[in-house]
Amino acid sequence: MSIRLTSSCGTCTSLTEQNICTTHNIEISSLYVCDNFVSDKKLNKITDCTTCARFKKDDCKHPDIATIGVLCTNWAPSLGK
Repeated sequence: MSIRLTSSCGTCTSLTEQNICTTHNIEISSLYVCDNFVSDKKLNKITDCTTCARFKKDDCKHPDIATIGVLCTNWAPSLGK
């Protein structure tokens, strides 16, 4: 059994905004993990709400508490900024 850190589909380059995996051509969630995971960014310790692609968006799971310094399992990289 493999144990992985931050290699969920939510941080993979194959995940589209419509939650489709372009590698496997299926709908997924950010909790899925597979052996084809590819991260677009280097991991760092700055993974709070302000660096999340879902921050202040309709798909944020915790809009009432999302703020600087808060981390959650729904975090997704804010690419292109």
